[in-house]
Amino acid sequence: MPRLKISKTNMAEIVKPLSGQVDYLDTELSGFGVRATKAVLTFFVYKRIRGKQNKTFVPIGVYGILTPDQARNVAKDYLR
Repeated sequence: MPRLKISKTNMAEIVKPLSGQVDYLDTELSGFGVRATKAVLTFFVYKRIRGKQNKTFVPIGVYGILTPDQARNVAKDYLR
């Protein structure tokens, strides 16, 4: 998974794939990222939950409705 600082300026650098999805992880907040699909960019939290073997994907919201800073604040609450 590619890594970049998720901010307003860097969101323009994310290229939407023609098919499938690409996850970009944040360099500042571990477990926070953006999933790029053909249609939208979705903020998410990716974290191992106690008692489960695999990591859990939790969508936060869509870019445009949420700013990267708002999504980061929500992600911090999920990661606590």
